This record gives sequence, C-alpha cells and structure tokens, in this order.
Amino acid sequence: MHVFIVGATGVLGHTLIPRLIQSGYRVTGLGRSPEKLCTIERLGGGAVRGDILDGSWTRRLLLETMPDIVVNLATAIPRRLKIDPAEWEMNDRIRTQGTCNLLDACDAARVSLLVQESVGYVCAPCGSKWIGEDSPRSSHSFLRATVEMEDLIRASRVPSVILRLAALMSLDAWHTQQMVAALRRGMLPIVGSSETYM
Repeated sequence: MHVFIVGATGVLGHTLIPRLIQSGYRVTGLGRSPEKLCTIERLGGGAVRGDILDGSWTRRLLLETMPDIVVNLATAIPRRLKIDPAEWEMNDRIRTQGTCNLLDACDAARVSLLVQESVGYVCAPCGSKWIGEDSPRSSHSFLRATVEMEDLIRASRVPSVILRLAALMSLDAWHTQQMVAALRRGMLPIVGSSETYM
C-alpha cells in the first residue's frame, strides 16, 4: 500500500516514515523546502514538494501520486513556552484551510483512509472522570481551529479516523527539551504520590 504523509519531517512524521517502510509500505512525504525533501529521502521515502495551504497544488499532488492512505501530521507549533495567540495563526490555518484542501484532494484521489492528527486536550476538562469519544469538547478560543478541523473531518465523505494525541515525548522534540530544562531549574516539580496523573 502507498501512504502519503503530510507533515513528514515533524516529530511524528520522521519517526513514522522508516517504520512504515520497514513494514512494507511505499511512502511519499510532503515537504515545503529543499531541506525537508532531503530529510524525507534520507529516511527512505519518496519526496514531493508542496503545501496543504495551496488547494489546487495539493489536489494535483494526490491525483499524481494516488496514495491508498493519507496521514495528516501537519502542524506549525510555536517554539515558545508562553502562549501568544498571534504565533498560533499559522497552525490554525493548517488545521482549517489545510484540512479543507486535503479533504478535497483525498476525495478527488479516492483515498481509502485519511488519518488525521488531533489533540487530547480538545476535550473540555472533566475533573477526575475519564474522557471518551463522546466527551464534550472545549469552547476555549485557543482550540477553535482544532474543533473546526475535527468537524470538517467528520462531515466529509472521505473515510477517516481522528487520532487525539496526548503530550508527545521524544528526545528530539523541542517541547520535551524545554520540559527537561524546566525540571533542571526546579520549575516543574512532580507533586504528590506516584498515583498522580494528567
């Protein structure tokens, strides 16, 4: 099977490409720059240049490559711990406009499955109760684009699955490195017993 990965050079994408290839899949990764295309090829995937914010280009790419599965891991997460809404505008555009463009392209190329990355904290806080698929979603303005993206996926006729991910921990993730730096400065103490959870 042929898997097309959007966000192929991010924390998840660059880990996923070699694992898919090792499992026998043919992989094509989307990159926005020559450096990212080289990274995809170094990982063993076929590389194509494009941007999901360009709808006609995305549609053309999928019609040319005709993947069986599309995995959308595209984000533009700011590299600062302090949240500034202006710095999240590109990520919001990728979530909304980019998702619309990708859904249109997947539909045109008759993709058999779209795997869409989302976030676990799209759900409203439930205290100590478990969060499930039917839990209410947050109305916080910060998550507006993520809620809209999930609604776009659910309303589409493209077969899809939404993966709501939790905090991502990997050695090369910038946010993980910042967490370790904060721990070293005593700014992220682990409070309570070993039964504590988030």
